[in-house]
Amino acid sequence: LVNGVYKKYTFEGLTSTSRKTVFIITDMMSNASFVDDFKASSLMKIRVNDEDCGDETHEFKMTSSSAALTYMLAQ
Repeated sequence: LVNGVYKKYTFEGLTSTSRKTVFIITDMMSNASFVDDFKASSLMKIRVNDEDCGDETHEFKMTSSSAALTYMLAQ
């Protein structure tokens, strides 16, 4: 949710061997408009679709998302 408007992005990722972790950061960071929207967003919903396990939706409040991303990229 960016400035009151929902925006949709689609990324592919890999799952850990335990199938409890999804790795999608590489695709996200290569999309400049996504990064800008990530920094400006107030709410993010992530739906993970898996052939074997079906799909799950997770919702995150994005307070301080820009500062958090800047910190993580500096590490």
